[in-house]
Amino acid sequence: MEKPVKQNRVNGWLVIDKPTGLTSYAVVAAIKKILKVKKVGHAGTLDPQATGILSVAVGEATKTICYQADAKKTYSFKVIWGAQTDTDDADGQIINQSTSRPKQSDLLDILSSFSGPLKQIPPKFSAKKIKGKRAYKLARKSETFNLSPVSIEIFNIELINSSSDFASFIVTCSKGTYVRAIARDMGLALSCYGHATSIRRIKVGSLDLSSSIKFDQVIGLSSSELMNIMLPTEIVLANLVEIKCTKNEFQKVSNGQSIKIDTLIKNQKAWASFQGSPIALGVSDDNLFIPNRILKIDPQIHSSNANRENI
Repeated sequence: MEKPVKQNRVNGWLVIDKPTGLTSYAVVAAIKKILKVKKVGHAGTLDPQATGILSVAVGEATKTICYQADAKKTYSFKVIWGAQTDTDDADGQIINQSTSRPKQSDLLDILSSFSGPLKQIPPKFSAKKIKGKRAYKLARKSETFNLSPVSIEIFNIELINSSSDFASFIVTCSKGTYVRAIARDMGLALSCYGHATSIRRIKVGSLDLSSSIKFDQVIGLSSSELMNIMLPTEIVLANLVEIKCTKNEFQKVSNGQSIKIDTLIKNQKAWASFQGSPIALGVSDDNLFIPNRILKIDPQIHSSNANRENI
């Protein structure tokens, strides 16, 4: 039986290819059980019926979750025409039907209206809160309520293929976008109704499926084997400015002290490193780096972990 892994010795990211029928929480719980560590979290919930990338942070990497959660996300999905459901996907009850079907030219014509900054009404079966209560709990009780539109952005959307009864798309969008709602709104725009199926998240920030491991493989691994496929904490910090510290600066930053740096844009997000290991997250203010989150990662252990080969 393997010994529990000491805290702060296991830090990094796991890119899990989540199967359908499993909650994001269940994936996190399984990883926590294998590694026997307390600090495990994910960046961006996937609905149980959706598959694909679930970015899971372990140890001190949980302090970087906000950067991965804010990253652009890419999904593939299919829209089934002719039926709107109360959940906006195939799991729900049909609430509207139509015999009308869109032509491919109709689909291409509406794509421009599903691009750029938009206002989107979340599905009623979602985790949005109404007066402190989750919308999906109210919806299950058939309570009447309205959700306010939220600001999202669709950076790119492409029609992949289509037939009379369905169409497949790939979309790259911002945090907070509901793919189910895109399918619903397409059906309404085409006056034929529609709901989403086969939702698959294929990329989050710089991480794609080539970096992932299937969940079914994960549950058969030991803690050391799982550590071997972990990506370094800083993998999600690629778009931030890196401040490389000397030993003296490392000691100051580790104690929460600011250090002098070359002039950067005021209030620019940045991270500090020592010997290749991330040691703090913070912002620049004129010629200072001001740490606001200290990462307790031993540079020697980080270097050893970063040099492991994937299994």
